[in-house]
Amino acid sequence: MKRRLGIKDNRPLADVLPTLTIAAKNLATEMTNYNVENKDLYGERAITAEHI
Repeated sequence: MKRRLGIKDNRPLADVLPTLTIAAKNLATEMTNYNVENKDLYGERAITAEHI
């Protein structure tokens, strides 16, 4: 995401993102966490696919 937005690696993403975008990212992460547990997913590939 930093690369897409042209943000230096050493700068926190939260410093430049609107609060709504940060909230949306948090929601997506929590939805993934819930589904990983609920669907009993294991492994990076399965969890990444669920997150996307």
